[in-house]
Amino acid sequence: MSKLCGIRSDRPPKRFLGVLPISNCPVSQCSYYSLRLIGCQLSLIQNSMPSFAAGPAQLPKEVVERIQLELPAFEDSGVSILSLTHRSTHFTNLLNRTIRDLRDICRIPSNYEILLLPAGGAGQFDAVPLNLMRLNGDSNQLKADYLVTGLWSQQAAKHAAKYGQVRILPDPPIEKFIRFPKRDEYEVSADSAYLYYCSNETINGVEAHDDVDLGMDKVVVADTSSNFCTRPFAVSKHGVMFACVQKNLGVAGLTVVIVRNDLLTFSHPFCPSVLNYRCQKEHNSVFNTPPTFNIYVLNLVLQWMRSQGGLEEMFKRSIAKSSAVYAVIDDSKGFYINPVSVESRSHVNVPFRLRNTELEKTFLSSAKSVGLTDLGGHRTVGGLRASLYNGLTMEEAQRLVEFMKSFQEAYDK
Repeated sequence: MSKLCGIRSDRPPKRFLGVLPISNCPVSQCSYYSLRLIGCQLSLIQNSMPSFAAGPAQLPKEVVERIQLELPAFEDSGVSILSLTHRSTHFTNLLNRTIRDLRDICRIPSNYEILLLPAGGAGQFDAVPLNLMRLNGDSNQLKADYLVTGLWSQQAAKHAAKYGQVRILPDPPIEKFIRFPKRDEYEVSADSAYLYYCSNETINGVEAHDDVDLGMDKVVVADTSSNFCTRPFAVSKHGVMFACVQKNLGVAGLTVVIVRNDLLTFSHPFCPSVLNYRCQKEHNSVFNTPPTFNIYVLNLVLQWMRSQGGLEEMFKRSIAKSSAVYAVIDDSKGFYINPVSVESRSHVNVPFRLRNTELEKTFLSSAKSVGLTDLGGHRTVGGLRASLYNGLTMEEAQRLVEFMKSFQEAYDK
């Protein structure tokens, strides 16, 4: 017979990783406020391992703790955020607050709309051409330029090609996606609706450290999914920016879309309403039921960012974490190999190989045995990869650095 929080049960409740299932947990019969007062901790934090996954990525521990604490009831609504209606005043206030925080923290000008949409980053591969198709004056045929610098911009170009003519830049392409092209290496078409680029290729580890700037002569679209909020962006240089939030801002299922107001009227008639920027703007991102929990988590992450020092602090940490990992690679005398040109190395995704590729499985299993998880490369390229998003601390990055050093000492013979 067990006794917990003053409530008796005939047999001990089953556990999963140290957490009591709600259906079997006696404390679920206690009120939320009593649960806080008696200090019962339903937490995985103490047992969690740092994750170097490319996404969904690790949330800041402080955010996870807030979620655990607030999950039974959102603010004074008496209802969990998991079941809070999107038409309630509580959620409307949360949504508006989240948009205001994004505008403030990311310095988004007032002539840009901020939309919180479903369908992830891949949804925007179709949404972008469908919303901007009429920019070049031809409503039936897309004409657009795509800077292809890795797998994700390559995928975006393939999706856009369904709607018309897509010109791949640079031409000829950069072999093996080892660097981001310089401005004088490509020429934008005069009749294209927009130029599209990916600011950070998670698979290839290539990052554009400066925003692509074409002035006001051409609309620039940026997929910033993996480095949004890891560095400042000049939003005004872009017509559209988007970022799925599961890298640096929350949990999978939500995408932040930033679109200049004058670009809201160029969509194709067949553009689905749920992906239509103008439609979603007119409905304040609530054309259909939005991912309410995801928006809640996004708001918590933004609060956490502000408490940590904002965008500048995130940028400093990204540089510090990635520099520490690259230093091990560069000092390894070829034991570790990163193929990306130094000037284009990503601050958030570090792909690497071992000189002896047969040791890579041993590297992964050894890393996991000491609590370092999700270091495998993408299935399309193999190898190894460390993703260093905002939720990963400098201390956790340093643990990886020390492991890499010790692994080389053990196997570089």
